[in-house]
Amino acid sequence: MKKVTELGQQLREMTAAFDDYKNKHVLQQNLVKELEETEAKLAEVV
Repeated sequence: MKKVTELGQQLREMTAAFDDYKNKHVLQQNLVKELEETEAKLAEVV
């Protein structure tokens, strides 16, 4: 039973790490989008 508990804990940790990765990936995509939009606006000004 201890092994099952350990595996369950590992799964929860991996799931949390993957969720964290997904959140960071979304933030990074948003940042890239904002940078591209800002570059386009600057290109219009120049």
